[in-house]
Amino acid sequence: MLKTLLGSATFSTLTFYLALSATIAHILNFGAKNENTT
Repeated sequence: MLKTLLGSATFSTLTFYLALSATIAHILNFGAKNENTT
């Protein structure tokens, strides 16, 4: 059970970091686009 709990926590952490990095990349990309237009 502990192994399953640990695996679930690791999976959710990975998912969280993936979403976070995607959001940061989106913000950086949006900022770069804004710099190009002005």
